[in-house]
Amino acid sequence: MIFITGDLVDESVAHMEKMAPSLVRLKSNVGVYAVTGNHDYYAGVERATRIMRSANIKVLRNELEVLSNGLQILGIDDPTGRRRMGEPDADFEKLIGGVDSSKPSILLYHQPIQFEKTAEAGIGLQLSGHTHGGQLYPIIFISKQIYPWTPGLHRLGNSYLYVSKGAGTWGPPMRFLAPPEIVHIRLKAANR
Repeated sequence: MIFITGDLVDESVAHMEKMAPSLVRLKSNVGVYAVTGNHDYYAGVERATRIMRSANIKVLRNELEVLSNGLQILGIDDPTGRRRMGEPDADFEKLIGGVDSSKPSILLYHQPIQFEKTAEAGIGLQLSGHTHGGQLYPIIFISKQIYPWTPGLHRLGNSYLYVSKGAGTWGPPMRFLAPPEIVHIRLKAANR
């Protein structure tokens, strides 16, 4: 599976038309899934979503999808982007409340927040980004004050959170002491 945890674009979706052929080449046996990030909202969330969907990317907007193998994939819109556009927050508790905790689940949530509630609901893995790993050192120290779940892998009980540094940038197209990353995660069934 391929997951995009938001901020596929920065300030404008003008260049996304040119990205569409590259996005179509993302292939997976199970599917390519995405959620919105705050910058997707700032750039025009409806157009960004439409372009992703035209590239066969399943954009989960406050949705739970159950695959034929029982894996539950949840995706929720970015709360900051929704608020900035005057939309009410998505109902996070309702979405995660629909999870069958006896089956495997993955939550795509742009910001590394709500992990305590994710773990309490029995969701196995939350994938987030948003902070870009600080992008330009020493911004990571400011980011840590706002988002205590820092880049990397975290665990609460039987639940995991991976916060990716992401592959792109916001603002200036540069990084300093915060290298980009594309994360490869191998999922294994629990021994019972």
